Order: sequence, then structure tokens, then C-alpha cells
Amino acid sequence: MKRILFLMSMMLVLTLTSFGQRKVRDIEQIDISFGVAVFEPQFSPKVGFNGSGSIGHYYFDISDNLGLGNGNKSNFTSSMIYSNKMSAGVINVGYNINILSSKILFVTPMIGYGYSREIYQSTSYVGYCYRNFHSYINFAVITKVYIKRIGVYVGTGIIDRFKFGLSYRIII
Repeated sequence: MKRILFLMSMMLVLTLTSFGQRKVRDIEQIDISFGVAVFEPQFSPKVGFNGSGSIGHYYFDISDNLGLGNGNKSNFTSSMIYSNKMSAGVINVGYNINILSSKILFVTPMIGYGYSREIYQSTSYVGYCYRNFHSYINFAVITKVYIKRIGVYVGTGIIDRFKFGLSYRIII
């Protein structure tokens, strides 16, 4: 797991450092995207958000189901019980592959780090905490289709089973 986190951090560092070395007119595209992610059935809530961005061919993606308990977050106490809810999220890095030379259709394979944690709810006061943290490797793929500056993306992964949303090109 540490090797994958190291690989992902190095890809992010290379993306950010290569951005400063190129002239803006030489960068093929910069885009930002926002949408909805549907997670595995074991996670609650099952629907969350997805946000992503691309610089050239490099792609970065984050999804989270925003799983929370009732009340304020606190430390674990003996009066807490498992609430049958799980918080989950995933961070992916990938590479945009241009399918058509006109830069309309892209396919992006990704690898990422996913996590889940159980939500425990207090029985004696209004509060919750996270317990039993689990890490996962996530493999995913998305497809983006653009019409001028606006695009639509659809994708799937191991943890975030389905994601879709809108994308906006800042630089074409």
C-alpha cells in the first residue's frame, strides 16, 4: 500500500512540476469536472460527490460519500454502538488517452487509494466517531466526451461503482 501511495504522490509531483516548465499555449488541455459517485452497496450513504481535474494528459480524481453520524464528532466511548453506516472515499490518478485526433473523446484508466471507516453512534449523548479504518486499491476508468468547452463523463471503479458529471475545459 505504501508503494502505491508513493507512486501516486510522485505522479502528482511530476504533474505539478511539468506544468510550470511548459508554456501555457503548449498545454493541450486543462479541465475541471464535478459530478456524482455511486458507491458499493455496503457503504452508507451510497451516493456521494466526485470532483476531478486534468492538466495535459494527467488526471486527478476524488470521490467521497460524506458519511457522517448524528451530532458532533467525538472520541470513542463504551456507550457507542455500530450504526450500520460506513464512510468511504477514493483518490485516483490517471492518464487521459485521446481516442479521436479532434480531442473530442477521451478514455482515462486510473489507479487509486480507497478507504472506508465504520461510523459508531453514541447511545448516551448526541455524538459519533469513526472506527475500523480499512484501505483498498482502486482501479477505475472514465470516458469523457466534449462538445467545444463542455463535456460529459461517465466512469466506473472498484469502490466508486459508477460516476458521472459535467466537465469544463479551461484551455483547449
